[in-house]
Amino acid sequence: MIRIEAIQLQRLAAETLRKLNVVDTVQVMDVRELTDGMWMVGFEDRAPYTRFPGFEIGIQQDWSPEHAARELRFELRNKLWICPTCQRRAQMRRIVDRQVFRIECEHCGRFEMDAARLEQLRRSLDEAAGGDG
Repeated sequence: MIRIEAIQLQRLAAETLRKLNVVDTVQVMDVRELTDGMWMVGFEDRAPYTRFPGFEIGIQQDWSPEHAARELRFELRNKLWICPTCQRRAQMRRIVDRQVFRIECEHCGRFEMDAARLEQLRRSLDEAAGGDG
């Protein structure tokens, strides 16, 4: 198996940001390898309502580029509050003491979604697009 490399992972991360349509507020800051071989991809989010101004996503050394890209998309949709219906940035809040999120999207309006359904939608986006979504 060919190991994923830092420059390849940097490109995958940048392309993922482009596909999620967030390059105006989010950028890849760095890619670094830990002593155990795991990669950490660092991001900066400058959106005014961000939860995570700086964050990292871990990528296993033995993952294929396709698997790494899929995991980046999933984690970025979660961290950046990507609307599960229109795939644009939205504001999302977990309702206290419930497994439900309130989503406020400029395009889709305000609605609530069960946490399990939200995760299912995020995961299914890649499957529906053949891993390219």
